[in-house]
Amino acid sequence: MTSPSPSEGLAALGPRWVSGPRERVAFSVHARPGRGIEPRVEVEIFEVGGGDRVAARVPLERDAAVAEPFSIWRGEWPAALERFEYVVRVGGGPPLVDPYAPCLTGGEVWGRSDDLLGPGVGRRHRGLFGRELGGRPGRAAPGLTAARPPQPRVDERARVIYELHVRGFTRHPSSGVARPGTYAGLVEKIPYLVSLGVTTVELLPVFEFDETENPRRSPETGERLLNFWGYSPISFFAPKAGYAADPTPGAAVGELRQLVDELHRAGLEVVVDVVYNHTAEGAGGAGDPLHSWRGLDGEGYYLRDPETGRPLDFTGCGNTVDAQHPVARRLILDSLRHWVESYYVDGFRFDLAAFLYRDGRGEVVERPPLLDEIAALPELDGRLLIAEPWDVVGFTPRGGFPAPWREWNGPFRDDMRRLVRGDRLSSELVALRLAGSPDRFSGSRSRLHAVDFVACHDGFPVADLVAYDRKHNQANGEGNRDGAGADLSWNCGVEGPTEDAAVAALRPRQVRNLLALTGLSGAGNVLLLAGDERGRTQRGNNNAWCQDNEIGWLDWGTEEPESVGWTRRLLALRRELADLARDPMAISAPFAAPGEPAAGALVLYRNPVQASAGAGATGVAAALIAVNPTPAELTFPLPTAPDGLGWSLAVDTAVAWGAGNPPPGARPRLAPRTSELRVAARSVRVLVAR
Repeated sequence: MTSPSPSEGLAALGPRWVSGPRERVAFSVHARPGRGIEPRVEVEIFEVGGGDRVAARVPLERDAAVAEPFSIWRGEWPAALERFEYVVRVGGGPPLVDPYAPCLTGGEVWGRSDDLLGPGVGRRHRGLFGRELGGRPGRAAPGLTAARPPQPRVDERARVIYELHVRGFTRHPSSGVARPGTYAGLVEKIPYLVSLGVTTVELLPVFEFDETENPRRSPETGERLLNFWGYSPISFFAPKAGYAADPTPGAAVGELRQLVDELHRAGLEVVVDVVYNHTAEGAGGAGDPLHSWRGLDGEGYYLRDPETGRPLDFTGCGNTVDAQHPVARRLILDSLRHWVESYYVDGFRFDLAAFLYRDGRGEVVERPPLLDEIAALPELDGRLLIAEPWDVVGFTPRGGFPAPWREWNGPFRDDMRRLVRGDRLSSELVALRLAGSPDRFSGSRSRLHAVDFVACHDGFPVADLVAYDRKHNQANGEGNRDGAGADLSWNCGVEGPTEDAAVAALRPRQVRNLLALTGLSGAGNVLLLAGDERGRTQRGNNNAWCQDNEIGWLDWGTEEPESVGWTRRLLALRRELADLARDPMAISAPFAAPGEPAAGALVLYRNPVQASAGAGATGVAAALIAVNPTPAELTFPLPTAPDGLGWSLAVDTAVAWGAGNPPPGARPRLAPRTSELRVAARSVRVLVAR
């Protein structure tokens, strides 16, 4: 199989305006009529909002010059409409969405579906094309200048990714925005993101999806449950229309571009969570939807069992995209170009990225071509490529994703959760994790390629990690069978809400521990889940994919909690420590029985440049992180600060939110000859020497 050249991208497939004596629209579609299907492909055109009346039919002819395995059909239509909806039909079959349509209609109103008209109808999506959408990628929508803000420059050693849901971030009435739950509503919250100190905003899926596809209802209220998260794409090109404040078809294109521009103007990177591993078409059964790919060329887009022909499922969603087939590979490459050139995004987080390592039979390959092709795309130069490096059957590529790919660090998540809940971990392992996991990221993969986190959209938020031992997903309508069986959480003694004063006092301390260990990790990238700095809870639901309500929304409250200011100071400290060489020395902790892990961990970072420069140097010469996960106070041996500098207390998670990590000028200094450091039960202390 050969890789498509970049020149065979958007200009070769999809609709485009053709100028000349008479303007026209050229269509190019990959389609492979199956056996017994008439070899005929055509495009049906509709007026926007004009119902089901077909305005024109455009027959397409197969391009005989295109080599297998591609089967490209082309045709032209005199541009009789400024903008129009369209579908593709193969052999007179059902209407299909063009995979390269830049926008889709049918989903402009969140939660509204055509199946209200009759059972089994589903949502009707059509491609949308028009002059204002651009005949080429990158053309600005009306109201936007062609000159985009520059791509932000972020310190590679101190990137803080903030993972948020476009709708859930502002949908709650307490958000105070004029257009809640929309791209425009998120624009209104940019000052908050800047003030928090994050560098990078990661948007949960903004590819078009059908939130009404979920057939279940709430067992408590009887209301329809929606696919809130959107990990179920029906297009790799079209933006989610239901996130636009303006319900006019196509408005999402301009509003999403405006959001990206405003985030860039504020100096924030934008990463989009892309779902290329599967689609919304399921396994192709009688009850599964048919949107696009399966009707055009199921064998070109999906992995199939070579014996039965049935789709292979490594995603838990009924199908898996065949990343080794040239047709699917080209679609993914063209989609990535599209999101950079049309929306100017700064990177991509690849959902269940281990699918890239499967061949056409579902077997694992050592070095898949698409992995390197993505990294080599000139349009992606300088963009972030972040892999969620596993799939639902437990496969993770041996040796990880090669540079320049970054990778979610699952061991950091799991080990820090174990540590904070009180499991015995060796001080050496704690030091490895806090250093960016050099046991996993070495050679060409440095700590700059690790993405450390303790919570994300999938699982408990941080507040629930310290309040629940078990999942409570009954509201999802699946009998509590969905979601992970264990989150390595600890409820601090009582399951869920409590009036127990001791438990209520311990939980915020445990939250501070988890946030501090994440924020001060030596990895180049750390990830925070939106709302964790505000104590957001999902009420014990660890799979809130269908909760478009207060379980899934961020409650902003009536005033800003002290935890927000604490998180701001924590992230400021992370920037302050950026110059440290994160090659830590783990100092033996006390009370370690022979052959057993230590009760706690004391980890020291040194800055060779600053330390050698002496007391007159600016910046931090050393930092020390002391972790006590036990229920009793511990006393650690305190090493001497380098070059006669003194230690100052930067963070103490045992102290309440308002005073636990003061700004640099207010940090209490330890006495010069202090040789021991006391750390309260279940807490973290951080010292710095300047």
